[in-house]
Amino acid sequence: MEPSKSKLVLIISSEEMAGDGNDPATMDGTSYKAACMSLIVPRLRELGVKTQVKNWLSVDGANLKTLSEQNGILLIGPTWDYQDHGEDFARLMQNCVDQKVRVANPADIVLWNMNKKYLADLEKIGISIPTSCFVETPATESWESLRKRFLPTATDLVLKPHVGAGGDHFVHLQLSPQNDKKNAAAFRRLDKVGRGIVMQEYLPEIRTKGELGFVFFRGEYQYVQIKIPKKGADKIHGGYQRVVRAEDEIDSILADIRHTCRPDFELTKKEILDSVVIAKSYMQKFIASRAGKSVHRYARLDGVVSGEKLLLMELELIEPFLNLGAAIAGDHDQKFVRAYVDAILS
Repeated sequence: MEPSKSKLVLIISSEEMAGDGNDPATMDGTSYKAACMSLIVPRLRELGVKTQVKNWLSVDGANLKTLSEQNGILLIGPTWDYQDHGEDFARLMQNCVDQKVRVANPADIVLWNMNKKYLADLEKIGISIPTSCFVETPATESWESLRKRFLPTATDLVLKPHVGAGGDHFVHLQLSPQNDKKNAAAFRRLDKVGRGIVMQEYLPEIRTKGELGFVFFRGEYQYVQIKIPKKGADKIHGGYQRVVRAEDEIDSILADIRHTCRPDFELTKKEILDSVVIAKSYMQKFIASRAGKSVHRYARLDGVVSGEKLLLMELELIEPFLNLGAAIAGDHDQKFVRAYVDAILS
């Protein structure tokens, strides 16, 4: 794919990840696991694209005016604190729309993807999600009433805000009469956060099979991340990760997971391969639902294998962790970095 004529890219990130804004060696913080900008900035410059990185909270009207006038692109990098300043981030995206700034991903998709109620939209087009209820805050109905109406058979529930990332304000509740007061109090605490509440059935397979993160560039499947929770953990954050780039890697990667971190890990090769097929079908449904609208450049589709199904947990279209460093390990041609940059510039 040939890159477009755009010769200016401004990457926005959190202050911690931006480095000095110019030298790739200072970007992405201290962990190579988070490598992204330090990989794509050299590739962009190799193509003759003027590229800088800036703390998103300091982007101003002059920056957007320059991007608009020069047909530049604002690329959303690791803005991993955006949920703490949701109104500011939404305002920046709306300003991009108003000033006709090209954004990767497009600003209208980002604004939609900021609120986890998008999961209900995806369910309507045939994408399977865990049983869920989306509550506006302040809640006008009690915890007990909502639970009985929307998730009457659940034995475990997850609460999390509509706007959040990285396991922010995640709560796992075990439902029993002796836990009623504690669970109601947890619901009230999240209600006070004021970002809406997702009430969702807890999937025990997260503990035993982890979560799969399928990476797509312009709708084309690239690779899958296996996200493995620590033993006994309720969520995958803070656990382990492996990247599968090809079918012939799966057996050795699963063996390594069982040898090094989770001997009891239950995910199978067949489940991974079947899930790739399902994830591709989900992506095609999403693309079809946006016929005539702006097209995303990158995505990570997160799902959990539950029985014969792949249940969608998230469709990350804002600042997904792509694990590019692991994806290109041993690949001197940096295939996935090139594919990501081509998608950005297209």
